[in-house]
Amino acid sequence: MTKLTKIPNFATINKEENNMKKIFLSFLLVMAGISHTLAQGLDGNVEQRLKDFFTRYETSYANIGKCKLDRYEVNHDKKRLNVYASPSFGYQPFTPEKTEAIYRLLRQSLPGPVNYYDITIYADGKSIEDLIPNYLRKKQDKSRLWQRTDYKGDPWVKNISRPFTASKGLEGRHIALWQSHGKYYKKDKGCWEWQRPRLFCTTEDLFTQSFVIPYIIPMLENAGAIVYTPRERDWQRNEVIVDNDTHPQGCIYQEIKSRKGKWKTAPTPAFAQKRLVYRDGQNPFEEGTARFASTEKKPEKAFVQWIPHIPETGKYAVYVTYQTLPGSVSDAKYLVFHKGGVTEFLVNQQIGGGTWVYLGTFEFDKGTNDYGMVVLSNESRQKGVVCADAVRFGGGMGSGNVCGAISGGIAALSYRFVKETGHKSPELMRYVREYVLSVQKEMGSINCRDLHIQYATAEEKCYLTIEQIVKILDQIYKAACYELNNDNIQKDAP
Repeated sequence: MTKLTKIPNFATINKEENNMKKIFLSFLLVMAGISHTLAQGLDGNVEQRLKDFFTRYETSYANIGKCKLDRYEVNHDKKRLNVYASPSFGYQPFTPEKTEAIYRLLRQSLPGPVNYYDITIYADGKSIEDLIPNYLRKKQDKSRLWQRTDYKGDPWVKNISRPFTASKGLEGRHIALWQSHGKYYKKDKGCWEWQRPRLFCTTEDLFTQSFVIPYIIPMLENAGAIVYTPRERDWQRNEVIVDNDTHPQGCIYQEIKSRKGKWKTAPTPAFAQKRLVYRDGQNPFEEGTARFASTEKKPEKAFVQWIPHIPETGKYAVYVTYQTLPGSVSDAKYLVFHKGGVTEFLVNQQIGGGTWVYLGTFEFDKGTNDYGMVVLSNESRQKGVVCADAVRFGGGMGSGNVCGAISGGIAALSYRFVKETGHKSPELMRYVREYVLSVQKEMGSINCRDLHIQYATAEEKCYLTIEQIVKILDQIYKAACYELNNDNIQKDAP
């Protein structure tokens, strides 16, 4: 008799498998929910521990003020924790030992598994490991070390009229150098003090203008170096700027074109002096236009002339500005005409566009003279373009944080004499400048902070400053009333 085999019911099996899958899926969802809830609870605990750590953090190495947690990022899958502290946390000195101790203390304060994660602490955008000085590291970071500093291109500025070349000196080297502040008179203490604090038994204010400008800079330049000074080097109080956009009365800007060298407006913003006072965010090198022309190998084909009206005979530093354009050449030829003759320079316009570039300091006679000017030629050994923008004669007095009483005086003059603002009025420009120069001469500065230090007291505040400025303003006002004598003038005093 043949034994029958029971055939399995596949429908029942599939149903059981589906039920098992549903149970397993439900289990996974429950576990995921539990895991998510635990992770949320863990993250909240981590955040509170981090806040407590940085709020309570103190160090005896420096006064860094209060610290706090800015934010944190945790990845439980990759077991990684990135901690971002406030910038003040980075103000302390870091050593390998100190950094290791900070991480150890932070791990001890963190809960459960997170203290075993890969942790990185950041302060002011840098990991605290990166804030360890190179000389304290067991293995130095080579990217921080000086690499080869030899510059192989054409120099920024080259005086081709100089009768010698310092072949074994600093010829072609570029050095940035600026003078320090020195001492100032602290009125509340009745003594002279350094402006900067002492650090490692010295102060940065030791190398002042009276040492750096007449001695250090000429020594470096005579050795062949090109010295760039971010802080003004010229002691000349007067300043004359001749520009293709604007220039004072009596100054001349002139373009001479050739068949190939036609002057055109550059495609990028450039210099224009449209304000007497500049505040934060206002950049004169973005408020005007510049001109450019194609180069030619033959001399004196196309050129630009800047002829200043010099207010008084004396020495004036000469600066040029231009825009670096596609095709700019590295041998733009400038000629400075001065009392001592003509000095020629080659300027590398492939670098340094949009700032003042120092050529030299020269003697100029008072007034507008054809033997006192700057010329830019389109002559070049290279095929490309030269760019002409503005030329500045003299260091001037600055146009920064001017005392409010001085600005108020300018507003008073413009209100009494003309409808437009004083520093834009052709009639009042001379008087506004005379007013500012007079304040500078009699009070030593036009800067708010300098005048506050020199004249302000706890009892009278800025009264003495305002009183002196009003006296100067009254003198200028009376002179303007007498000389202008036109319908715009209202005879009542400001």
